[in-house]
Amino acid sequence: MKRANNIFDRIYAIKNLELAFYKAAKGKRQQKEVLLFEAHLNENLHLIQQEIKTGTADFTIYSFFKIYDPKERVISVAPFKVRVLHHAIINICHPFFENQQIYHSYATRVEKGTHKALKEVVSNNKQNNWFLKLDVKKFFDTINHQALKELLEKTFKEKKLLQLFGTIVDGYGNKQGVPIGNLTSQYFANFYLSYLDRFAKQTLKIKGYIRYMDDIILWGRTKAQIWYYYGQLKAFLETHLKQTFKPVIFNKTSYPFNYLGYIIEKEVLKPNKRNRIKFIKKQRQILHLLKINKITEQKAQQQFWSMHQYHTFLINTYANNASWRQLEQ
Repeated sequence: MKRANNIFDRIYAIKNLELAFYKAAKGKRQQKEVLLFEAHLNENLHLIQQEIKTGTADFTIYSFFKIYDPKERVISVAPFKVRVLHHAIINICHPFFENQQIYHSYATRVEKGTHKALKEVVSNNKQNNWFLKLDVKKFFDTINHQALKELLEKTFKEKKLLQLFGTIVDGYGNKQGVPIGNLTSQYFANFYLSYLDRFAKQTLKIKGYIRYMDDIILWGRTKAQIWYYYGQLKAFLETHLKQTFKPVIFNKTSYPFNYLGYIIEKEVLKPNKRNRIKFIKKQRQILHLLKINKITEQKAQQQFWSMHQYHTFLINTYANNASWRQLEQ
């Protein structure tokens, strides 16, 4: 495949940096660092432009906080100026990262996402007898820097762009791992496992295979077929990508399993406990904001309706109403 070339200068074009600012500021316009940046917008964008041109942008400064969703994760937040730079890079490089993806990869992609992934899971469950659910161990923390940079060199040609990528990757400090929270990290991570995807689909010719970031499911008609696929994927992941799988989940497709916040049992789909708790918390949050006049009644109704529509659509599409009522009890 021909490598992408002549795109570096487009990243630091002022029009692209302006677009990057508005994307980075979306939903955060009242935050102090965004207000300070916007107060001197023209000067700040020209500063970013100069840093990109000269290769002097600093990607080593992060603030950290923990979330529990449900397991503990450390989220890394870059300064707002750096987040603008990340958006500027992705604005231009998105199509080239996208071209590396197989059809059945669903995370951080336009018109893909949870709904499309769940639809594919149900479809594969109907057609197969067995499934194997895979998850990369400490995925973001174990992405090998050297391997990632070598893969980027297979897609992008310009030395200055590759140096910019390398500065971002190395900015995390270790020889492995990319920070959860960066826009570029999401793209790098999805790109990294695209090589496993293509090995699965193009070399092994696995028909039933999907991936949502590092959550992978593959299907087969026999146990022997499933375990052969697993052995090959495991060897590829460990040899070429320097990562390992967690203990796998293997069973018949009639056996219920969790995926993307839902319990899937053959052709039946229903929210899992964690998803249901998040739904209730979100409802309470909307009611609280309404009570203290932070949002209007119309806005609250819109948010409730959006949440209700999404869950109802999934349930009505892939499950019978009895499943939902049973869960509610």
